Amino acid sequence: MAGRTAVIALGGTEYTVHAFNIGELERVTELLQDADTQIKRNKMSFAILRIALERAEPTVDPGTVELD
Repeated sequence: MAGRTAVIALGGTEYTVHAFNIGELERVTELLQDADTQIKRNKMSFAILRIALERAEPTVDPGTVELD
């Protein structure tokens, strides 16, 4: 895959994540617009991380990642 990437380490594994595409940016924008309470804002970072991991390499189910 061409494009910009970053490497993040979660639970002792390094994942290459790609820059958001248009569809993903639209989803992130929707999250930001819906952040009207503190609880939603606190959950937002995890929702954005889930979007970022959808195309990660190696493939990962974000619900199974354990953080260090």
